[in-house]
Amino acid sequence: MAKRGRRGATPFSLSFLDIMSCGFGAVVLVFLITKHGIEESRAAVTEPLSNALAQLEIDLRTAENAEATLQRQLATLQAEATALAPQQAQAQAQLAKATKDAQRLAAAAAAAQREADVLSAELAALEEEVDSKGRFGDDRTGEAARSVTGDGQRQYLTGLRVGGERILILFDRSASMLDDTIVNVLRLRNMDAATQQAAPKWQRAKGTLEWLTAQLPLTSRFQIYRFSEDWEPALPNTEGEWLRVNSEQLGEAVDAALNQLPRGGTDLESVFNAVKGLSPAPDNLILITDGLPTLRPGETPRGTVDGRGREQRFDAAVAALPPAIPLNIILLPLEGDPQAASRYWRLATQRGGSFMSPAEDWP
Repeated sequence: MAKRGRRGATPFSLSFLDIMSCGFGAVVLVFLITKHGIEESRAAVTEPLSNALAQLEIDLRTAENAEATLQRQLATLQAEATALAPQQAQAQAQLAKATKDAQRLAAAAAAAQREADVLSAELAALEEEVDSKGRFGDDRTGEAARSVTGDGQRQYLTGLRVGGERILILFDRSASMLDDTIVNVLRLRNMDAATQQAAPKWQRAKGTLEWLTAQLPLTSRFQIYRFSEDWEPALPNTEGEWLRVNSEQLGEAVDAALNQLPRGGTDLESVFNAVKGLSPAPDNLILITDGLPTLRPGETPRGTVDGRGREQRFDAAVAALPPAIPLNIILLPLEGDPQAASRYWRLATQRGGSFMSPAEDWP
């Protein structure tokens, strides 16, 4: 075989190197084609993901901005609520107070209505009584509820004020009310009850009480406190209460006072202190007594008390008497107590009332 040089080779003859070069090129070409396809595939997949991620980031920032806005609004609302809390508490307190006031006013209105109903009933009863018994004068008195028997009313002693809306009578029932002299007082206090009840001075004291209560205005309220070494309401269990003149209470109270017997010494200070327990306060105070007091509250009787001692006890009693209450005094004099008339007259004058020492045949 003839050898062929490279120059003499045919066009279609390939050397090993040529073949290898061609194969490597083909491999490179395939690799490039494959890489390009992969990159295109990767781009097709990652691009939507990138877009979605970017959108999510935008949405996240939007949500964060919205959250920050809401946090600021919440902080503002909390600050406003904190600022309004005292006002709300004040408003609630005012509402509670207004509710209580309304309830109290409603209760007061109900009580006033009940009182008005009672007064209307009393007025109707008075009008019916006037129609049935004839017309009273301008000053209606207790004669419709209680009458005085004997020699008539004997109103020839003037100046004694019996009227008022709330009248308190203080009735002395000490042993000295049995007689005008100390000797007879000592004698009578050891006798039987019938003899004591029939004692002239005690009869005069009881007649005075009956006459006074017969003059009380029918529309008034009254109370009777009897006193000696202690005091008590004439009608039991009515301490501190005002009783109605136009009722059975008047007769019951007077009868209870008249059925008692005089006893013991005279403690005026305690019964003057008892006046403070009446509410509303009396607008007329009437004292029936026979002399200056012999005792102070809690003091034990020790025989007779001289004139100076009586005056000292009287001054203490006057100091205990509530101010601004007119005081009318009826004195049934006791022998051996010469200062009583002047001291009681001065007291009645100072208190805007009247003083009287009636004759033995009064009332």
